[in-house]
Amino acid sequence: MLTEPPIKILFLASRIPYPLHNGEDLRVFQLAKQLSLRHRIDLLSYGDDSPVPSAVTAIFHKVHRVAEQDVDEPTPPRGIAKYINAFDPEKMYSLDPRVGELLDKVIQAGGFDLIWIPSWRMIPYSSVIKDVPAFIDVMDDGVLELAREIKHSRSFWQFALNVKRLFVTFLFERKYFSRARWCCLVSEPDARVLRRICPRARVIVVPNGVDFGYFHPLGLPEEHPSLIFEGNMSFLPSIDAVRYFCAEIFPLIKSEIPETRLYIVGKDPGAEIRSLASDAIIVTGYVEDVRTYLDKASVFVCPMRKGAGIKNKLLQAWAMAKPVVATPVALGGLPAVPEKNILIARTATDFSRAVIRLLKDQALRQRLGREALELVRSNYGWDRQAQLVEAALKG
Repeated sequence: MLTEPPIKILFLASRIPYPLHNGEDLRVFQLAKQLSLRHRIDLLSYGDDSPVPSAVTAIFHKVHRVAEQDVDEPTPPRGIAKYINAFDPEKMYSLDPRVGELLDKVIQAGGFDLIWIPSWRMIPYSSVIKDVPAFIDVMDDGVLELAREIKHSRSFWQFALNVKRLFVTFLFERKYFSRARWCCLVSEPDARVLRRICPRARVIVVPNGVDFGYFHPLGLPEEHPSLIFEGNMSFLPSIDAVRYFCAEIFPLIKSEIPETRLYIVGKDPGAEIRSLASDAIIVTGYVEDVRTYLDKASVFVCPMRKGAGIKNKLLQAWAMAKPVVATPVALGGLPAVPEKNILIARTATDFSRAVIRLLKDQALRQRLGREALELVRSNYGWDRQAQLVEAALKG
């Protein structure tokens, strides 16, 4: 493990990674927190001039910010050039010259050993970084995620748009990821896809983790029979999962156990999700402490059909010793063993049967929860994931 001398790392992020309301911020904050114990970590991101949260200043040696503002766009092209530009990977994200100038200035003064880029929006700046290796922490593979979007497109036009987005994302990954010293993803299925797209890229896997000081069983009385789905409800794969569960799975569960309640917990639920609310379906919106909802629920459901990577929601449910029913897509390469630490279901009927089985069997719920807790504590602490990063940098 690299401890002598310390590595100087600059995180080039799209925003200040706090509070921890989404997966990107959670991963940046927790990995930087662990690495800062042994190395010097700086941050460059968009942000206003409000005070930087003390949780952030405790981790980062220096914080450099650029005020968010619209970037002047050139006059849109017409004719055939319009369609050519629509498939140009360099047009996916607009480069802000102020970010480029500050980045160059900070690199010149900082003597960094590594530039860590954990945001898709900031990846194009890797093309202007010279003499410092880039670590692109892409987390989830975009091509894999869009392939799943295509499979569940709700209309021809959505299908066509997703195909176009997949093609441009493929070109984007080929253009930028092949140049990076390291490309990091959170799961082996994502890594396999990226290795096929960029055969020369150095692809490593560093899973997400759990803060066990925060996520652990609280011992609250179980509200039985109750189910919980938790996540950012503006995230399209989460929206699809809730729609799918409420339309095709929950009615089957209710027909067998009518008193079952479902909690949909997470920030920014749109009108489509809020309209699902009823006596049996509680849409909470943002909650200050998700642990109380997790701890009281009988079963955690994760009916994901879209998205990629490792689901933080699943790791956190495991850390709370919750029994989980999930689709294969939700697992993201996790060492899930059916009947040992999880129940896996591929169809709506199988999913409902698995949930009903758990609701009727307290001993099974407790056993799956214990096994899951043991698994996550053994393999998914953030300190362990930071050690994987250090091993990759050394290798």
